[in-house]
Amino acid sequence: QILKLGEQVLKHKQKTMNEHGIVANSVLHLEEDFDPIVFVDIKCNTLWAVDRKQVVEQKVLTPIRSGSGAGGADTDDDEDAKDNMVHYKEAIRDSDKVTRETILKNMYEAPSLGVNPHMVLEKHQVTSLGVQEADQIKQLWHVSLKEVRRNEKGAELYFVDPKTKAIGELSRQNCLNRRFMTVVEEKGNLTISEREQDVEKYDKYVSYIRKSFGIETS
Repeated sequence: QILKLGEQVLKHKQKTMNEHGIVANSVLHLEEDFDPIVFVDIKCNTLWAVDRKQVVEQKVLTPIRSGSGAGGADTDDDEDAKDNMVHYKEAIRDSDKVTRETILKNMYEAPSLGVNPHMVLEKHQVTSLGVQEADQIKQLWHVSLKEVRRNEKGAELYFVDPKTKAIGELSRQNCLNRRFMTVVEEKGNLTISEREQDVEKYDKYVSYIRKSFGIETS
């Protein structure tokens, strides 16, 4: 569990109440310690979040640490630094702007996903990441694609890490095989049983996605 003052997590054990900004009549909240990774299923036009530890335990994402600590006793700041060092093998590189924009474009075009804030964004005409297009993209943008598509077009499965802003595409079939997600039929339409159905939480996850892409909303 975590203690929060508004949206601020109170985790620095050595700080006083004044240093945390706690004054008379301040309202503190005790919440479950949920560290979400957001998953977006384009085919079913929905999203949900899973705790980071569970995602790693189910081998959906592969953590990579960019370095190790210098030793000594851990502090709260040290813990924050360690969290920031965790990356995922499946994430695309920050410099791969073409793939990031393609992912955003697919999310924007999902009719009921809710990621598109009705802003007019300049989009490049990249509709496929297949083998034939890879050489064209390389010549135009001077970047190389690490691999071809993992999913059929229109059946992409993406993940967004709100903490590190990491984004990537996963094999939808692999996630189904691992029972990480379950496709069900409701009212004649296919959807994901794990989808977020709480409106407030859904909107929060959408805001995480927008922030990860640097999308400004009014």
